[in-house]
Amino acid sequence: MLGILDKAILTLGTNVQVNFSKVIIIMTSNLGAKQMYAKKFGFDAVEEAPIDDGRNKTVALEAAKRHFTPEFMNRIDHIVTFNTLTKEHIREIMMIELGLIQRTMLERAKFVYQLTPAAKDKLMEEGYSVEYGARDMKRAIERRVRLPLARLVSSGQIAPGSAVVIDEIGTEKFEFSVQKLLQSQVTFQDVKDILEG
Repeated sequence: MLGILDKAILTLGTNVQVNFSKVIIIMTSNLGAKQMYAKKFGFDAVEEAPIDDGRNKTVALEAAKRHFTPEFMNRIDHIVTFNTLTKEHIREIMMIELGLIQRTMLERAKFVYQLTPAAKDKLMEEGYSVEYGARDMKRAIERRVRLPLARLVSSGQIAPGSAVVIDEIGTEKFEFSVQKLLQSQVTFQDVKDILEG
């Protein structure tokens, strides 16, 4: 890596040189993550510690300096630390993911669906994680929404032209109510309005 980052040349075992002068190299790391999200115990414990992205940046840079040699660090042009996703960010991601599923269902199975506020709150409860970012939200949507909808479609319980309302009826279950749409034509803008409503 030092040769690539310094002179933009990689020499292979066969003495062939590969030019990296027009290549952007992006490296990712989770160094310092353990220290960023370390939980406090005893009298210092807090219910939900406020997010401090400035502190997290310092922790990440210090961890990188401890792990990598100065020769390696000096060859890196820019170091970017990602800010922690807030609940507002995760809610936006949730709505984008639900919209992508809606687009797929509308194109392939010709039906629309809508989550009640209680169902959305449940997804937020299950899908929000400071440590794991948006991955928990994607898993919650997959388990609670996409897979059950796909099963209902494959079993013929959702017909083209249907509207499905998804509601939370308990800690472990979502209820899927299938109704017939009055309109014969539904556009994606209609679906967007339903999802945002």
